[in-house]
Order: sequence, then structure tokens, then C-alpha cells
Amino acid sequence: MNIVTVAKIFRPVGRSLSINVDNSITKERNWFDVSPSKRPAGQQTITVSTYNLLSQQYMWPEVYNHIPSKYRSWEYRLPLINRNLIDLSRLADIMCFQEMEFNVYQETWKPLLKNHGFDSIFQKKKPPVYWTKSKDQLDGVSIFVNSNKFDLLNYEPVEYSEHFQNPQYFTPTEDLRERAMSRNTVALIATMRHKKTGTIIFVTNTHLYWSPEFPDVKVLQTYLLARLLRRTMRNYYKVNDYQLKEIMRNGEANALLVGDFNSTPDSMVYEFLQTGSLNIAKDTRFNYDYGELDGAILRTGLLGFESQYKSLVSSSEFQRREHSQPFKRFIDYIWVNKYSKNLIPIRVLGDINIEHLDRFSWFPNESYPSDHLPMLAQFGIR
Repeated sequence: MNIVTVAKIFRPVGRSLSINVDNSITKERNWFDVSPSKRPAGQQTITVSTYNLLSQQYMWPEVYNHIPSKYRSWEYRLPLINRNLIDLSRLADIMCFQEMEFNVYQETWKPLLKNHGFDSIFQKKKPPVYWTKSKDQLDGVSIFVNSNKFDLLNYEPVEYSEHFQNPQYFTPTEDLRERAMSRNTVALIATMRHKKTGTIIFVTNTHLYWSPEFPDVKVLQTYLLARLLRRTMRNYYKVNDYQLKEIMRNGEANALLVGDFNSTPDSMVYEFLQTGSLNIAKDTRFNYDYGELDGAILRTGLLGFESQYKSLVSSSEFQRREHSQPFKRFIDYIWVNKYSKNLIPIRVLGDINIEHLDRFSWFPNESYPSDHLPMLAQFGIR
């Protein structure tokens, strides 16, 4: 779990679009055009979202005691989250959630969004050593898919701790056992087909380990997720790694990495995904013995990804404006593989408009039920 707000306040570069004040997701927020060119008339579009809901099980007093008890209470937060989810279903076609509590998913959110046309998959965490509650109160990650637009072809649940024990990926070391294997981090990898265009999209959703003291573990988890995604794509196309690279280089494959990466834009995880590789031998933040891995340089094998909020993060206004919270940087992302010819960025949903900030001294609050904001990116499909 993490204790952070999603981002600093910024007035991004790019063309601002009008907001819908009747929707709880877009109220007090603007859409920003990030399209590299004019969108073709009649082009099919999809919208992808990511949202860390802040599980009620993690509303620890030592972290959130500065917030009025009313806004910490589940009785207050749940109806707001329910409205958020319904409003998201009117905007997004693929919705990724983190810190979604399993029993609330089963009893409330799965049937709620099923009624709005969404199928869903879920991966629950294993209980940590300190856990004394029901296993059904554990959180996990989920993907909700608009069944009118997509066929969900296949999905793979991921428990990182199990794959860390696989000699195909890792050499067992003391550092690996102590720092990485004990984490109950999970992910989902889904393969789906857009019904109107036939476009295949691979989508992952994850919530990386939260602690800022473990940047190396987050890199290992991201590296593992990339390898598992690579395996899924190879199996689908029935090709080897070299052939998959050529398919991706030609722009014929489409992958979205979505979730709470608990990693800022100056992190190793960000560099690894953006460039497709990371020289761990030269990075002092990776000063642990994890065996051979892929040698001195970790590689995704997927040719790099682009964050859909990249131009906004680079904005000078973004660097100056901030919430009155202890941590205020981007950690939630919607990444798309760089060479994709079929997923063309159109727009992203920005942060809360600065003129409204005086109303919100803390998160969650009377209007926002989590310490994260939902992030949305829209793509055209060729």
C-alpha cells in the first residue's frame, strides 16, 4: 500500500478541452490534447483508466490521523467510490484498479459494473505475516473490460513472489529472498480483442511494492512483469523473442502497462520502461546481489514504452504546484509501447484545476474518496 497523492498540481502544456461538471471523475479537471496529428474522421477510440482506490484496510491512524474521521470512514467513502466507478464506466473502456478489496469486489463492484456492461478479472494478494483479518478482506488488482467493445480472450494472474523462485528468471540469492520474495505484490496480464477493428491489445495491471526504501525491488518486479508479458505475446503470436521484437518494431503489436508503479519520473522503473533497458551495474540504487539476471543490463525485450502523461509531467507548472501532502509526484501510469501503429494517443485527463485546490487540504476528503486520482488516457485505434 502507499500513502501518497497522485500528482503535483500543474497547468499542462497542450490544448485544454472542456470538462463535464456532472461527472465525478471529470469535475474540476480538464482533458488535454496530446495527439501528434489530427485524428481521422470516424476513427474508433478507446479510453483506458487506472485508479488506486485506497483500501479501507490501509486507513491506518498513524498515516491518516490528520484527516477528519468522517472522510476516513468507509460508510462515507464507499458511496463516493461507487459513484466514481459508475462515472468511470461512462468514460473508460478498460478500467484498471489497485487496492480493490476482494470481498467488496465480489459483493458490490463486480455486479455493479456488470450492470454497466463490464466483465472483470481479479488477482488477490496473499496475506502478509501481520495479517489477522479474513483473507477476503485482502486487496488486489482488477481489470474491467467493456464487453460491448472487447472480447476478453485470455488472462494470466501474477504473483511476483512465486516467479522470483523460478530459476528460469532468477538465481536464488540472500538479497532476493529477503528483499523481493517476501512481498505479496500481484499483477494481471490480459489479452483482448477490439470487436470493431479486430485489434489485439495486451494489458497489464499492477501495484508495485510501496516502500521508497526498495527501488531495486520495484525494478525487479517491473522486469519480471515485462518478461511475463513478453511470454504472453510470444505465445499468442507463436513466435520467438527475435520475431516478437520485429513484430513490435513494425508497430503490429499493442501493449499497455497500467497501474500504480509507486515510482516517480526520476526513478529506475521509469527509466527502465521508457528506454527498454537499465544498466544496473552502474546504478548505486541497485546495490544488491540478485545473481546473473540478464547480465549487467536489464532489458524489457519490448523496445520501450511511453507514458501518456509524459508531456504533462515535463511541464514547468507541474514542477511548481503541489498539494499540501507529504508526497506529490506521479506514481500511477498508463504506458503504451512506443512503436504501436494501432494505438494513437489522443488526450489525457489532467489534475484538479488549481482554482479549486483551496477546498482540498487533504485526501481523501468530502469529494475525493482516495489519496489517488483516476488517470485516463484516450487512444485512437487504426
